Amino acid sequence: MKVCATPNTCMACTTSMGGQVEQIEVPDSLTKIMARAPEPQRGFGWNSESWKVALHDCPDVVDQLEELSDEIDRGEVCEVVTAKLAKGSVLPAFVTAMIWGYGTAGYGPARVR
Repeated sequence: MKVCATPNTCMACTTSMGGQVEQIEVPDSLTKIMARAPEPQRGFGWNSESWKVALHDCPDVVDQLEELSDEIDRGEVCEVVTAKLAKGSVLPAFVTAMIWGYGTAGYGPARVR
């Protein structure tokens, strides 16, 4: 079993008052799973029109929405968000992340608006 390697500085191991939280041992079976490369998540189709209608007055966002695939996945979202943030385009990056976050829920555009 493995315990945290840096319990004195780890945010999960210290309280907001600087005290220590009880260390737990991580089972070997979980340690092995967590050491594996992450499995890619499946993409999903999203309704670009509802997002365009909700954000019609944000041309940079609408341009970004038109560039996204009809079925997006985490990899595409990460690439777009990273590229947009590197260029200082915060709003298109944020909306792209929200599309992923709200998924197929349908109320994403209204909530983000």
